[in-house]
Amino acid sequence: MRAMLICTCISNELLVLIKSLSCSDRWNRQDICTLSAAAEVTTMVPGNKDNYEPKFNASNGYGYQKKDAADLAAWSECSFYLTGALNMDAKWEDNVAFPDIKVTWSYKENTAPADAAPSVTVPGTYTQGNDVALDIPYSLGAGSLGAGAISDVIVTYNGALFSKNGYPGSDTSMSEQITIGNNKITLSGLWLSYFPTGTYPICVVFDTEGVDPIIVNLEVQ
Repeated sequence: MRAMLICTCISNELLVLIKSLSCSDRWNRQDICTLSAAAEVTTMVPGNKDNYEPKFNASNGYGYQKKDAADLAAWSECSFYLTGALNMDAKWEDNVAFPDIKVTWSYKENTAPADAAPSVTVPGTYTQGNDVALDIPYSLGAGSLGAGAISDVIVTYNGALFSKNGYPGSDTSMSEQITIGNNKITLSGLWLSYFPTGTYPICVVFDTEGVDPIIVNLEVQ
């Protein structure tokens, strides 16, 4: 694959190509066609989990800490290149001022997210017979208190348990009426249109050991 610099300008300007070679060996290219514009290339450099080990600290308890220098494996790397082209056939006048190139480097270390437990938004009151899908937003939390994913959603309806993924003792005949994705749980309007007025507990189960299920109540009026 070739990258081409295309510019329709006729003034004295600099054409350069910034390349960022990341650890995945993929090129991110950005073209500049004016002296007044700045180009920014950002690359994520992954860490090396093998360079950390669990240790005990009297103040913070157990946690991951960087190994001694002698035990460290090679860190990931990233390279940046700035290339350009010169028109050897051009005739330069005496008043042509060639531009300077200024490159500024900066980096930001990744910080671990703050610990937060999962949460599920309590659904608002649903109008009986409305036949409109209901979205219930949720968060998986973060850090040591967070969960990896939702393993199941169980809805109590007509005295029975109906689940998305077959929670023990539940019925999966309404599985297609429950959708999990994009940080929300969706109950189909077709199914909800049959709900009489009342209170319907919805239990959200997570896949991470130690993370308790969350129950919210759906009110149908």
